[in-house]
Amino acid sequence: MSKRRGRKRKNQTSIHLITTKKTREKDLGTPELQKKRSALAKSGNPEDTTDALSLLCGRGHISEDQRRAGTIFTIAYYHTFGKPFARSGCYGDLLREYFPQTAASPELTDYDARMTELYKRADDDLRQAGRRIRDVTKNVAVFDRLPGWLTRDRLRSSDEEDRLCLLAGLDVLVLTIGIST
Repeated sequence: MSKRRGRKRKNQTSIHLITTKKTREKDLGTPELQKKRSALAKSGNPEDTTDALSLLCGRGHISEDQRRAGTIFTIAYYHTFGKPFARSGCYGDLLREYFPQTAASPELTDYDARMTELYKRADDDLRQAGRRIRDVTKNVAVFDRLPGWLTRDRLRSSDEEDRLCLLAGLDVLVLTIGIST
C-alpha cells in the first residue's frame, strides 16, 4: 500500500469536539469597519448598520413592519436561490429569528415548499407593481445595497423616485407576507 501524499489529516472527532465547545463571539469587525458603521449610524446604534434594511429602519426612513417584510423576503430568496454573497452566519441567524420552529427541524421538505411559494408570490406581486419598484426593492433587501439617496451629499433627480419606489415595494411585501402590528 502506498503512502498518501500531502498534509496529514487531523482526527475528525477531535476537530468536532474543539469546534462544538467554542462559543461564537460576536464579530464587531475591524476598527475601520467599526468607524464606518458609526458614521452610517450617525447618532444611532452602530449594530443597526449590519444590513441596509436595519439602517433604514434605524434612521426612520422605513417602518419596523417594512423591515420585517423585507427581511422575510430576503430569507425566502436565500432559501430559494442561495446566498448571493458570503455573509457568515447571517442566513442562520435570520432563520432562527423569524422562523424558530423550523430552524431546529431536520426535515425541511414542507418548509422548502412554503419558502419557495412565499418568494414566488412576493416576487410576482413586486413584478406587478412595476419593474423599477421590484429592482429597487430587491437591490436594497436582498443584495444589501445602500440606496444612493442615503449616502450622497447632493441628491440626483432620480433619488426621490427611488425612495418612493422602495417604500412602495416594501409596502407590497408587507401586504403579500401579511405582517401587521
